[in-house]
Amino acid sequence: MSRVLLVQAPLGRKEPPVLPLGLAWLASGLPADQPVAIYDPNVDERPVEEVIDTFRPDVVGVSLRNIDTTQYKDPYCFFSHFRPMVQRIRRKVGPETPIVVGGAGFSLFGEAVMRRVPEIHYGVHLEGELTFARLLGALEPGGQPEAVPGVYRRVGEEVRFSGPGPRAVLTEHRPRLDLVDVKRYAPYAKNYAIGIQTKRGCVLACAYCTYVTLSGSQLRLRSPDEVVDEVEWYVREHNITEVFFADTVFNLPPSHARAIVERLIERKVQVRWRAYHNERTLDADYMRLAVESGCTEFTFSPDAWSQRSLTYLQKNVRQEDILRSLELVRATPGACANYNFMIGLPGQDLRELAGMLRFYAYARRQLGRRLCGFRLAYVRVEPGTPLHVRLYGQADPAGLLPDGEQDLRRLFQTRTGDALMDRFCTLTQVHLWPLSRRPLPQAGDERRGHLRGVFDV
Repeated sequence: MSRVLLVQAPLGRKEPPVLPLGLAWLASGLPADQPVAIYDPNVDERPVEEVIDTFRPDVVGVSLRNIDTTQYKDPYCFFSHFRPMVQRIRRKVGPETPIVVGGAGFSLFGEAVMRRVPEIHYGVHLEGELTFARLLGALEPGGQPEAVPGVYRRVGEEVRFSGPGPRAVLTEHRPRLDLVDVKRYAPYAKNYAIGIQTKRGCVLACAYCTYVTLSGSQLRLRSPDEVVDEVEWYVREHNITEVFFADTVFNLPPSHARAIVERLIERKVQVRWRAYHNERTLDADYMRLAVESGCTEFTFSPDAWSQRSLTYLQKNVRQEDILRSLELVRATPGACANYNFMIGLPGQDLRELAGMLRFYAYARRQLGRRLCGFRLAYVRVEPGTPLHVRLYGQADPAGLLPDGEQDLRRLFQTRTGDALMDRFCTLTQVHLWPLSRRPLPQAGDERRGHLRGVFDV
């Protein structure tokens, strides 16, 4: 049976690392007796060559989770550091050992990544729990890797794709957290390092978002008890006190989110947690239960303010939903909020910007220090999204794969078509770079504070 080394792609700079949840889930699809190890160069000081010498893998899998920061103010390209890592692995393992790449970032640019990084033998498209295990079997003598769905492979100078692969059934898998050295990530828990997935899929259809492409439009739910088991394991075994529910939207469906927070309360799990929430499905009782269960921040991404822009982005919320979410946070003791909006969208004007800023001022008056963040940002255009099609037509998605930081800047939508709004956007690009977040308030701290700024463009 093949010895498999799973490698997290390097960030290439010092920033809070994130527990490699994707690799832990990937390993859950392998046989229990499969020799497998996870290596994350972002927390492990050993060079990859030393790890290879120690583990002696027959197959190396590399996870390319993020291509870049998707932040205009911080245009950093993780992909620039991905190929050097793959080249180092190739030099160490030799030309015959298969290198397999997967992850969300790879899946968005599969063929383009294969062409730019010729050291890769195979690529796993989308979810890998089933596909990667089948590919490993097909790499054994007599196997047929070309027959495995969901796989990119190199044939001479060509890159061929075998077609869509299967989605994972979450009830049949649990992330192999025993393969991860959790204590290395514990110091970064407040920076979203400890993620827990409660579901896959997204029922929304936001025009800029890749979640439907990556995880499908059908929700696949984990058992609430299983989710809370995982939270409890982090608390009990590793003294983790803060986690992030790494779902597209935590409270869709509302009944699933409610069941999880009720289990956290019933089992008296002492943990602080954050998650993205949809404004439209909130109610006062859920808000109260969420805070009681440990929710320290409700993060909202209405993304636009005018109905025109909300429709353009295919959001399922209206202006009244955004205002209602604020009122629910205000009326819930201990609840904190974080709001994200976008500027630079086609058709936006100064009236919409003024509406966002009025909402910001109102939110500060209503919440004081319980307004934990407010961000205006440009949207990074991603391949295969409705926004990509509207702006670029049927252009090759490979054009959205940046070579570096300067190349990345051009991939943001920054022009509205309104002269005054575009002038404002130009000024913010040059002059306004303040922070838009601050530490979460402690329990009972209701004093009015000051957000140091709102612009993250």
